[in-house]
Amino acid sequence: MHSVPAAPHANDHIALNADSLCCQFDASFNHHTMAAAVGAVLMTHSGVFLAAFASRLPACFSPLMAESLACKEVLSWLKDRGLDSVHLFTDCSVLRSLLNSEHSHVYSYVGFSLEASKAIMSTFHSVSVHYIPRSSNARAHILASISFDQEDQMYWEVIPPNSIAHLF
Repeated sequence: MHSVPAAPHANDHIALNADSLCCQFDASFNHHTMAAAVGAVLMTHSGVFLAAFASRLPACFSPLMAESLACKEVLSWLKDRGLDSVHLFTDCSVLRSLLNSEHSHVYSYVGFSLEASKAIMSTFHSVSVHYIPRSSNARAHILASISFDQEDQMYWEVIPPNSIAHLF
């Protein structure tokens, strides 16, 4: 069994306090079918599981489009839960850079989902986007991968799904 860090590494210089919530998310993309899916895991700063969700996404033209749509869906899910402060973690450094830039200048479907994500982010009291290596994002990646086999959105509360329970 291998362990997956719940919170960022110490060298990431992210100030997490006892009230901080962390949400790891990932998109999965199939180049042949253009199918995409999202997985997200909400945890406390110390890695205690709170909730998760996974869902298919609309067909995408690229992995970046899948990641940007996944981000928008995750932010909507968090907002619907009544959260107004969260640290987001993605293994897509390009997405992180685009979300943290003042002007993304992406004129495509990716740009639309980026702007939608930024609009939702602006409604939070505090939200930050951080990069983590894929090896540290296994929980979200697994949930996104299993979503291809499901018709409906899946939600978990308090108890993590069996597919990722061993990673807590």
